[in-house]
Amino acid sequence: MFNFVREKKFMRSLFKIILILFPAALFAQPNQQINLNGYNTFYGDNGKISSEGNMREGKPDGYWKTYSPTGSIKSEGNRKNFQLDSVWKFYNEQGLLAFEFNYKQGKKNGLKKLSIQKKDFCQCPNILKMI
Repeated sequence: MFNFVREKKFMRSLFKIILILFPAALFAQPNQQINLNGYNTFYGDNGKISSEGNMREGKPDGYWKTYSPTGSIKSEGNRKNFQLDSVWKFYNEQGLLAFEFNYKQGKKNGLKKLSIQKKDFCQCPNILKMI
């Protein structure tokens, strides 16, 4: 006799496994050896660098840079204990600095610093003033 409850549990388990493994397969770098405890460089499908930085225990930790598909820098900053830490810089499509955030233990800490036409601005709650 068909056991519907057992079949349903099996299907749920199978679905969870697929959800866990599919993203790993999607982003896998088939021709690249990944250094689980050291420096790595990753490349996009177009052959250009997509990110680079240090890994610890197979996760990003330390200084990291990410790049757009065109090869210009998108962001750079430090990770401490696998969390965003200290100043992170974010760049526009032309590779020019757009803004900076301070992070502490993975959370934004302090003011957002905007960079507009080579002038630095500080974005405070409801106020935009030139520094």
